[in-house]
Amino acid sequence: MKDLTSELLIDSSPYIGELIYDISNRIVKIICVDSSDFSKAKRIVTVSGVQSYSEENIDNEFDDSCMDSIVGLIQSNKNTFSINTEKKEIFIQFTGEVKSNYAV
Repeated sequence: MKDLTSELLIDSSPYIGELIYDISNRIVKIICVDSSDFSKAKRIVTVSGVQSYSEENIDNEFDDSCMDSIVGLIQSNKNTFSINTEKKEIFIQFTGEVKSNYAV
């Protein structure tokens, strides 16, 4: 098990501006922003070749005014990746790669 949080979120806050699961292209994208105050896209983490996606809500009392943030980005083995946030846990089985790029 490897925690990739620091490596993937270089120079970015853990605050999530968007989380997208594109079923037709088998991609999960997390767009992290520079801060909770300004919300300018800073870094995009992409998981490609998604074979399965599931999520479990941790926070049963939803507060839509509160921005979600990443707690951990964990690669359990070659084909298993989890995204842990303040509000949910997401489990992904994939055959592609996990990468991080600056937002344009």
